[in-house]
Amino acid sequence: CARAETLGQDRGLKTATGRDDAHREQYDIAMARGVGQIAMLSELTVPLVKVGGLVLMTKGQRADEELAQAKQALHLLHAAHAGTVETPTGKVVVIEKLRRTPRVYPRRDGEPKRAPLGIPKK
Repeated sequence: CARAETLGQDRGLKTATGRDDAHREQYDIAMARGVGQIAMLSELTVPLVKVGGLVLMTKGQRADEELAQAKQALHLLHAAHAGTVETPTGKVVVIEKLRRTPRVYPRRDGEPKRAPLGIPKK
């Protein structure tokens, strides 16, 4: 994450978090690389987009499995799977925000990764 911030700053870009009211529900589109499960990435990105906005996630071959696991998370975040686009190297999963995200999301740092929404603990 620090590396991404440094690269972004070098290019004049700013980072945003869903808990920061200045960025919450301000964007039409958010993008996320496939660095985590869809449930986790959704919790971190859906709060940033406006109602009707999209989250685009680059994913690998397990995208369909992760989508099935993320069903409850998407419901809690008031979002839905809007489609999947096949690419030469994997897939782009598209999530649409249906309603405002409850204020409790995203949870505090580390929680989305440690205990992804809707995925039973092993």
